[in-house]
Parts: sequence; structure tokens; C-alpha cells
Amino acid sequence: MGFAWPTNGFTPLVFFGLVPLLLIEDFIIRDNLGKKNLRILFYSVTAFLTWNIITTWWIINSSVVGVIFANILNTSLYTVIFILYSLLKRKLGVNAGIIFLITIWISFEKFHLNWQFSHPWLNLGNVFSERIGWIQWYEYTGTLGGSMWIWIINIFGFQLVKNAIANNNPMHYIRYRLPIFLLIIGGPIAFSGFIYANYSTKTNPVNIVIVQPNIDPYHEKYDLSPDEQLNKLLMLAK
Repeated sequence: MGFAWPTNGFTPLVFFGLVPLLLIEDFIIRDNLGKKNLRILFYSVTAFLTWNIITTWWIINSSVVGVIFANILNTSLYTVIFILYSLLKRKLGVNAGIIFLITIWISFEKFHLNWQFSHPWLNLGNVFSERIGWIQWYEYTGTLGGSMWIWIINIFGFQLVKNAIANNNPMHYIRYRLPIFLLIIGGPIAFSGFIYANYSTKTNPVNIVIVQPNIDPYHEKYDLSPDEQLNKLLMLAK
């Protein structure tokens, strides 16, 4: 997951990055290993903390405390989601657990956009920021649609590997299901390519300037009203 992220990441890794953690959780539960929750907690923290460190280490250039806080907070929140998924899966079955996992993850990403500790850099749909040709359909779903797409692919990959291992003829099992897996990946990309190829510039284009305000985000940003923030931006622009 870490090496899939921009910049200079290899994006396709995101389609498989969550499969190992799903397999580990399933192995712990299936083989009824002792201290199941502690084991899942350990692997979840290890996985999500590694992902966070690889992708957000650069925050240290701004604040050492900031990078520590961001990594611990994000890791903790993702770990809670994954442990809740594991507990629910054991009570209500795999399908209910998977539906819960996707739903609660997308809900968390939405929430993560709208609170004072907002740090959406690791929202899954943002991983395609350098692959705009793949995600033209975001105009209908937004980045959360991309997050759902990634989870669907990873869960299908998890089921594919899990059932292939359990099958007496794993290559035969994979051969007949691999095309479906590739279609789930390639279908949205092909649709995006179609949208991109058929796009035409409007007759009256509008030029837009995006300004990064040089204000203290921990005080001025949240203490000022929207009108006061706008006036501050206009003053900085002048």
C-alpha cells in the first residue's frame, strides 16, 4: 500500500495491497489460534503503521509532533475498523463482515474529510491522483467511489487466493475466475478512457486559480468565520 502511493508510487499495487492483511485475519480465525484479537491487533497495527510511515514521513519536515500524531491517530482508527470487521464477521458471517468493512471504511473516509483532524491523504480513492486517465468516472462517484472500487478488488482477490489455496486444483480454480478479477479492474479503467476520449472543451472556458493560503491552520483557519477567511485570502492575494 505504501509503495502504491503518489508520488512516484506504482499505483497497481493498491489492487492487491490489502489482500495479505485479509488473509492473515482469516488464517488466525480459521485455524482458531490462541489470543485471536491480540494477534489481529498486532498485525493490523503493523500493517497500517507501516503504510502511514511510508506515505506521510515527509510531515516531519514541518512538525515532528505532527507526523507522530498523524501516524498514531490514523493507525489507531484504521485498526479499530479492521478489528470491528473481524468481530462482526465471526458473529454474522463473511458476507455481513465484508459489507460492514466497506461501509464503515467509506463512512470513516467521509468523516475524515470533515473534522479538525482531517488528514485525507490516505483516503484510498486519492491514490489515483497521478492516473487521471483511470478515474474520469469520479465525476459521478467522487473519490469515495474509488475507495469502494479498491476494496471490492482487494476482497475479490482475497477470496480468489483463499479459495485457490483450499482447492485441490488451485490453478484450475484461478484460471476460471481470473478473467472476472481482471474485468473488475479493467472495466472502470476502460470506461474512464471512453469518457476521456470523448471529452471536448467547453466553448467558454473559465480560468481558475487555486491559492494555498499562508495562514496558521491551527488558529486562524478555525477561529475565523468563512467571510473573515475570504477577506484574509484576498489580502494575501494582493
